Amino acid sequence: MAERSFTVAIDPDGIAVVTWDMPGRSMNVIDFDVIDELSAILVRVTADPAVRGTVLCSGKETFCAGGDLVMVEAFGRGLDALVLREGAEAAARRVLADGRRLSGLARRIETSGKPWVVAIDGTALGGGFELSLGCHRRIAADHTRTRVGVPEVRIGLFPGAGGTQRIARLTPLADALALMLSGDHIGIERARALRLIDDIVPPSDLITSAKAWILSGGSAVAPWDRPGFRPPGEPLWSSAGSAAFAAEVARCRRDTANNYPAARAILQAVYEGLQLPMDLALDVEARLFAAVLRTPEAVALMSVRFVSVQELNKGARRPPGVPHRAMRTIGVVGADCTGAGIAQAAVQAGLDVVPIDTGREGDDAAAGWERLAGCDLVVAAVGQDRRAAAALLTRIDAAAGPDTMLALTCSTLAIDELATGCREPARVLGLHVGPAEDTPLVEIVAGLKTGATALAAAFDLVRALRKTPIMVAGAPYTPRLAMRYLGEGRQLLAEGVPKAVIETAARCAGMAVGPLALAERLGPTGAVGSEPAGGGRPAPRRSWHRPGPADITEIAQRLLAVQVLEAVRCVEEGVVTDVREADVAAVLGLGFPSFTGGPLSWIDHMGTAAFAALCRRLAAKDGPRFAPGALLTEMAAGDDRFYHRFAPPRFRRTAAQGALRAGA
Repeated sequence: MAERSFTVAIDPDGIAVVTWDMPGRSMNVIDFDVIDELSAILVRVTADPAVRGTVLCSGKETFCAGGDLVMVEAFGRGLDALVLREGAEAAARRVLADGRRLSGLARRIETSGKPWVVAIDGTALGGGFELSLGCHRRIAADHTRTRVGVPEVRIGLFPGAGGTQRIARLTPLADALALMLSGDHIGIERARALRLIDDIVPPSDLITSAKAWILSGGSAVAPWDRPGFRPPGEPLWSSAGSAAFAAEVARCRRDTANNYPAARAILQAVYEGLQLPMDLALDVEARLFAAVLRTPEAVALMSVRFVSVQELNKGARRPPGVPHRAMRTIGVVGADCTGAGIAQAAVQAGLDVVPIDTGREGDDAAAGWERLAGCDLVVAAVGQDRRAAAALLTRIDAAAGPDTMLALTCSTLAIDELATGCREPARVLGLHVGPAEDTPLVEIVAGLKTGATALAAAFDLVRALRKTPIMVAGAPYTPRLAMRYLGEGRQLLAEGVPKAVIETAARCAGMAVGPLALAERLGPTGAVGSEPAGGGRPAPRRSWHRPGPADITEIAQRLLAVQVLEAVRCVEEGVVTDVREADVAAVLGLGFPSFTGGPLSWIDHMGTAAFAALCRRLAAKDGPRFAPGALLTEMAAGDDRFYHRFAPPRFRRTAAQGALRAGA
C-alpha cells in the first residue's frame, strides 16, 4: 500500500529511516490508517535482507501527540448503534479487535527479529509513547520540549497499547503506577531515571546516534523476552510486593473515590499482567481496555476533557467573519487578586501590560491613564458595588482609544447596566475569571449591545492567555452553580450534618473541592452568594447518627443536583446557549465531576425522566429548591436528551460518523 504518513529511506549501511509526517496536521496522531501503514512498512523491512534495522523518527516538531481522540470518541458514541445492529457480543468482539491493533503492532515490532530504534524529539504521548516502548531502544533529543507520558487516564482511558505492561516491567511499581494514574508528562531526565528512555543526545546527533546503536549490534530482543527476566522490585506474590501494591490501591481509591473505571483497570492490568508472560499480559490489557472504552465515563471524559475543549479552544463559539486580532498590549485597571492574576497571565503570555492601581491616591495614581489609549483591550477588575463599577468604567472609557475594547471582571453585576454610561456600549463586555490563578477557564459575558468585534477580541485574548473561552449572556454562569453548591453545604451544616461528612460526600461524588472548603478558599470577599439554600424556610436541625453509605449517597446527590438544576435553568434562561459550554465550564471552572461529562451530560446519561424523578423525591424531602423547572419537566415527559435537543454541529456530525465507522 502507498504510505501517506510515512516515508522510508534505506541508507548504504542497510538502515531504514522511517519518517512519520502526517499531511495536513501540525502534530502526528495515531489512527487506524497510521497503524495499517506502519504495519505494512514493518512487513517490508523485516522481509528485506538488505535492511539491518530501522530508525523511527518524526518529521514534525513533536514525535506524536497520542491517539486521534476525535475518532475514538466518535467510535465510543457509535457503540450503541453497533450493539443494536450486530448484538452486544459482536460489538464486544469488534471493540476488542480494534483495541488490539496498536498493541499488536508494537508487539510485532518487538518480536520482528530486527532492531528498531525510536528517535524522540518533542513530545511523545499516549499511544505514540506506547509505540516507542515497543522499540528496542529509545533515544531522546536533549531539549526542554522533549517530554513523554501516558495521559490517557485524564480522558477516561488508560495506556492500553502495551503501556501498562511495559512501563510496569521497566520501572519500580510505585513509580509506574504513579505515572499511569496521574497522566503526567515527564521530562527526559526523569524518564531516563525510570528507564523509559535509554539515551539522551543533542538534537543534531539524534538520527546518527540511533543508527550507531544498530550498527554496534544492538539487540532485537526485549528484556522481558529473555530467559530469567524479573521486573524491578519484589514479586507481587511476596509479602513485600503485595503490601506495596495494596498501598497503591488504597492511594488510588483515596484520590479517585472509585469513580474512574480506567484507574481501576490500570491497577488490575498491572496486577494480573505482571504474573503472566508478555503475550498473555497484553491480552489481559486489551480486554480491560475494550471494557473501559464501552463505559459511559470514558465517553463523557473524552468529550468534556478533550473534544469539546479542543473545539472551544479552536473558536467554535468565536463570532464568525471577524478578523483575528493579535493582542499586543492590554490594560489592567485594579490591583486586587483578579487584576493581578490577569496581569501575571498576560505577562507570561508575552503581552505588554499597562497596570493602573485604583487603590492608590495622589498624582501617582492618575499617572498612566493616558496609556490606555494604546491598548487593544482594557480589563477592569471591579468588585460588587454597581455604582463604583459604573464610575470606573466611565473613566476607563474616557481614557481608552476608539478601537480599545473594554472588559469588566465581575461575578454578579449586569453588563448592560454598567455599559449605559459608555460612548459605545458595543465595545463593553464582561470577563469572569475563577478565583484560582490556575483556573483554565474564562467566561466571556456578552451584553445585549456587545458587538461581535468586542467578543472576538475577548476570545483572542483568552486564547493568548492559554485558557479555554466560553460565551454566556448577561452574567457569568459558574458563579450561579457555585452559589447553589455553597448554599447546599451551608444547609446541610445547619441541619446538623458534620463538616467532615459533608466534605467526604462531596469528594465521593467527584467534586474537586468540598463546599465548605471552597467557601473558606473564597473567603468573605470572594463569596458568590448568600441566599439560604432552603428557599427561605427554617433549616430543621436533625439529630445525626453515625453516617452510613446511604447518608453519604443522599448528601452527594443533593450537592450535585442543586448545581445541575441551576445549569438547566441557565440553559432555559438563555444564559448558556451551547451544551458543550455548560459542561466544560462546570468541569474546568468549578470542579464538577469530570467523569460525568458535566451537568447536562450527567442528566443525559441518567435519563431526563430518571433525573426529574430524583429531583421530585429530593424536593418532597428537602425543599422546593429541588423541584424540576418547566424545561426539565417537558424534556422528562419524552425522556429527551440535552445533547439531542440542543446538539452542537460537531455532536450531530460525529455521532453519525461514529455509527458509520462502527459498522464499516
